[in-house]
Amino acid sequence: MISRTFLRKLLLSAGAKKVSQEAVETLEQVLTEVASEISIGAVEVANTSSRKTVRRNDVLTSYKIFTRALKFVEKTRGKEDVEG
Repeated sequence: MISRTFLRKLLLSAGAKKVSQEAVETLEQVLTEVASEISIGAVEVANTSSRKTVRRNDVLTSYKIFTRALKFVEKTRGKEDVEG
């Protein structure tokens, strides 16, 4: 797991003047959820290739799929906001 101290420093390095404990805990939760989804995808990629071992490329492929899905949702929501 990523330490909360590191997450606090990450938010500060991104330009935050102050960081609440709630913000750190929320970032931790979000990153855990994202990592879980990417991990599940990486296992699926390995299984599709008939492998038991998850490799670096499986994780990268899963990450690419995840980010493309996010971009698609973002793009779709943008159109709904304009139309809606």
